[in-house]
Amino acid sequence: MRYVYKTTPRNFQRRALKKAIDQERLGLWLPMRSGKSKIAIDWAAVLKLKHDVRRVLVLTHSPTTFGVWRNEFEKHCPLPYELCIQHPTFTDGNKIEVLLLNIQRVYNRERNGKSWTPVANEELYEWEPEVVIIDESTCVGDPTAVQTAHTYRLVQRLNIRFILELTGTPVHRKIWGAFGQFKILDHSVFGTSIVAYRQQYGVWGGYGGRVLLRLRNMKTWRRKVEPHVYQMHRIPYRAPIEQIIPVELGNVTQRVYTQMEREAMAAVNGQVVAAPIVLTKILKCAQISAGWLRDEDQHWHRIGTEVKDAFETLVKDLSDSEVNRIVVYARHLPEVKDAALACQAAGYKTLLLHGGVSAEGREQRIARFHDHGGKVAFISQIATGSMGIDLSPADTVIFYTLTESLLHYDQASARIRKHGDKRALTYYYLIPQGTYAQLMFNALKQKMDMVDYIAKHPALVHFRERG
Repeated sequence: MRYVYKTTPRNFQRRALKKAIDQERLGLWLPMRSGKSKIAIDWAAVLKLKHDVRRVLVLTHSPTTFGVWRNEFEKHCPLPYELCIQHPTFTDGNKIEVLLLNIQRVYNRERNGKSWTPVANEELYEWEPEVVIIDESTCVGDPTAVQTAHTYRLVQRLNIRFILELTGTPVHRKIWGAFGQFKILDHSVFGTSIVAYRQQYGVWGGYGGRVLLRLRNMKTWRRKVEPHVYQMHRIPYRAPIEQIIPVELGNVTQRVYTQMEREAMAAVNGQVVAAPIVLTKILKCAQISAGWLRDEDQHWHRIGTEVKDAFETLVKDLSDSEVNRIVVYARHLPEVKDAALACQAAGYKTLLLHGGVSAEGREQRIARFHDHGGKVAFISQIATGSMGIDLSPADTVIFYTLTESLLHYDQASARIRKHGDKRALTYYYLIPQGTYAQLMFNALKQKMDMVDYIAKHPALVHFRERG
């Protein structure tokens, strides 16, 4: 068999493809923006020629990536194919049938009184996929998640032979996030019991034995993993320029913030917002320091404009400096709207990405960001726009607010990178001084989730009271 590439692969992509063909089930643990989707598409095309498989299921973490995969197939697939989204076409031709599916659609929701129960997606089972590609496979890292359980059930019930898992962040939560991925890829590697896995590779203590004291048997873990993944050292990038924009809170914002921090509750516009859990209090404080607070009825209240004012000054300076494309990340929708108004005032065309935008709308906005000829700002909620999209026309990112998730932060930071990027990429961070935003920034820079950082440094939760 002679396979003719539609686009020339890099050397490491050839090696990864060969290993995937030989092993039939493989984890592609490659750096973000290194071309994992091209390897997956070539792999599916080779399987069509070698084994005459036709039905390829691509599971993605978000509808945002549907347009990316459509473009990637058009660019890299040398064989005739038919691509459909969310629902299979049940065609009888000789083309490769590609189904793009949000991973939460591997199951359906069945009403059970006021709640719902996840049940098998029978339409998907009837289609009988022969190849499964899981994009950003960290979304199945937790074996207790519904999508992980149903993906595993799909693979087992249909006895799917060919599986490829793509991720640039396989073990963001140390080695625990690898268990769900291997359960689907090959459950003979680590078994099917997360309890046994945790006991074998960790020493636990504290209340109820829930605190990880240290990892163990890591040589054994690596020896088991290596045959089933293709890894590569991180591609050397030019060190980015990082600039912290300090923000001083005004009297009103500072008063509400201090009340929430010290009393775990705050009064705003006649509403009392309580946060009895430590992490909840920290996140509420982060909302306040960014100028907003959401009450128990999910209504947002304006607290202050300090971050908004600092952002307006920054984007005006960028506009005056002829920085034509910028990417802005914010955690909550009111912050996205504040950022959009500031960018418009500075002369940027704004493209918003948040949870309420349809899959088609997301694809159109990403394409417009690439094609627009003037000044344009792509403004996204971090969780929505952190994975699987290409924003590389920009070389500047502004974090209006931060996230407590290291995974989302790393993924979001990588959206503007290109393979082997030599550009000077610039990242700006708006950090309200004397607030938990500083802790959040420190946690992310130490490659830790906020939860893990607090567990390691519990005294820092009260750093402001100590002065």
